[in-house]
Amino acid sequence: MSRRSRRNKALAEKKATPPAVKRATGRLQVTQTESFSGPLPHPEILVRYDQAFPGCAERIVAMTEAQSTHRRSIESAVINANIRNERVGQILSFVLFLVGLIAGTFLLYNDKNTSGLIALMASLIGPAGLYIYSDRRKANQLLAKWRDLIAQRPKS
Repeated sequence: MSRRSRRNKALAEKKATPPAVKRATGRLQVTQTESFSGPLPHPEILVRYDQAFPGCAERIVAMTEAQSTHRRSIESAVINANIRNERVGQILSFVLFLVGLIAGTFLLYNDKNTSGLIALMASLIGPAGLYIYSDRRKANQLLAKWRDLIAQRPKS
């Protein structure tokens, strides 16, 4: 019997055998994985630390609480500094905008039409361009964060 006819015969037998009658041949392997993540060690590990060095678990928890409080205070300081910087930037931008409008109006009033229009247009285009730039930058940052989250997601 040729190789091709044996293969065709095997395929025909496979098709003829209903799925319920087929036997499962193979091994079943069960793997159990445990994962723990966080600022503290797994509770079982903490117990072992405490057994090896009495009072150690309490010291580890206290150290973790102190570190967490420190991290939150630093984050709060950074957020407050960012808010202050944004307010100062907004105030200075508004002052610059008003100076441009006043200068353009003054030039138009003194029959300097071209210079006055340029000053007015520059004072209007500047904030609009800055808004568009910052809006796009924020959108790109959000997109980058979204891509990072997708890349970090475990594949199942």
